[in-house]
Amino acid sequence: MRVILAITWTLAVALVAHAGLSAFENPPAPMPFAISSEYAHFDVQTHSRDSVSGFDGMEAQHGTNCSGPPDSHFVKTFAESVFVCNNHVMTAANGGGYGLIVLTPSQVLDCSQACIVQWDLSTERMSLRDWPDVWLTPWADNLTLPFNTGEVDLQGPPRRGIRVSATAGRNAWNVGLLNNYEETQLETAWWEDMDSGIVAGVNQAAIRQAFKLTLTPGHVRFERLASDTATNIVWVDADCACVMAPDYVAQFAHHSYNPSKDGSGEPATWHWSGFELNPSTPFTLIHASPASVTANKSVISFDAPAPANAFLRFSAVCKVRIDGDIAVKQRFTGKAGSASSYFVAIAQGKQSVSVSFEQDDWYGPNVGIGCYARDAAIWAQAGGLAGTTPTATSTPSVETSPIPTSTPWPVLSPTATETPAVPGPTVMSATATQRPSPTVTATLSRSSTRLSPTPAPTATPTPGIMLIPLPSP
Repeated sequence: MRVILAITWTLAVALVAHAGLSAFENPPAPMPFAISSEYAHFDVQTHSRDSVSGFDGMEAQHGTNCSGPPDSHFVKTFAESVFVCNNHVMTAANGGGYGLIVLTPSQVLDCSQACIVQWDLSTERMSLRDWPDVWLTPWADNLTLPFNTGEVDLQGPPRRGIRVSATAGRNAWNVGLLNNYEETQLETAWWEDMDSGIVAGVNQAAIRQAFKLTLTPGHVRFERLASDTATNIVWVDADCACVMAPDYVAQFAHHSYNPSKDGSGEPATWHWSGFELNPSTPFTLIHASPASVTANKSVISFDAPAPANAFLRFSAVCKVRIDGDIAVKQRFTGKAGSASSYFVAIAQGKQSVSVSFEQDDWYGPNVGIGCYARDAAIWAQAGGLAGTTPTATSTPSVETSPIPTSTPWPVLSPTATETPAVPGPTVMSATATQRPSPTVTATLSRSSTRLSPTPAPTATPTPGIMLIPLPSP
């Protein structure tokens, strides 16, 4: 029998400045997320193997006047594919080759003692070749386009972290631990589908359910909370050698891999809201324009100057020069022509950069869809963290694939069992709802908050481990 910690900590909810990154707007028509007020608190990455401007066209859920599903409207461009209706945000992707959308709240999640990540999500699975996942990655290891397996045009998973996924090919969720770029999946209730236990007749596109990841020393639990329309399901409740990082970045992703192939389904829309990261603190996020550049000597301008200890973060194909210096890929697996993640130092006070491209092995400007850099932003923590603070304002002239030098956070072996309280029934309506504060079994030295705004920049089967291969292209 495992020892149950008797000390509980109730997460305090701060509602003063910003009611937890779920204050999405209620526009009269689908509103591109990039022009909504809530966009200030999210980094958004979009990727298609086949295009520099958008996915294959599709009918996204919500009508032209934001009427609810099954009403729909046509989307194609990246800007159209992440949009707001009825107080929540949608991701809609038709990746004929491969497509990915990643939403990252501008919050640093402190899991050094315990933490919770919670979000509301629709449960209609429209294709088995389309799936959501959530990544927790230490600050220095975060990737713009994290991907776990298969041979698509991406550079793979981050070095360390935790991935929660409704894996391609199945409708159940699993939890994987990432270490040195390899993922180990924990035992999961793989027979429990995402839509199990939902009341018959519920519109699973319009009604979102609450999903919750609880990380305590030596233990992880992932579940769907009970509501008026669904039962509680626990997919993972396992001991783990989890990294208890104080600087996790949480990313909410939508993968689309030729979703209509072989009768798998149809291009999907996922509905997101209710993002909660506890305990967390905001980091500085500065957006840029234009969203994508393809020509040499293109200028990317930022909405404010870079603060101290800041990073320029973007995705790109080909070798990239920033202000004349080669930018170092965050991870390079030798897959020339694949989209890479960049997280490079930028000098304090910089408010624009010049971008140029060079051929990357066999791949260059005149091959495939050519070269591009996309979705650039400036990220900075107040004062930086030991081991992650930039030591130079320019990147090396010779490209390498360095291992990040962030401080190795403790990995705690299983020593305790959590007994989180399950909140009472909650109706996941089209408008944001306030849930009770959750409880975890842990000892924490400080109170936590719900998501707060980005600061203004200053200068019955036998359980087992299921390894699901990615479908073929």
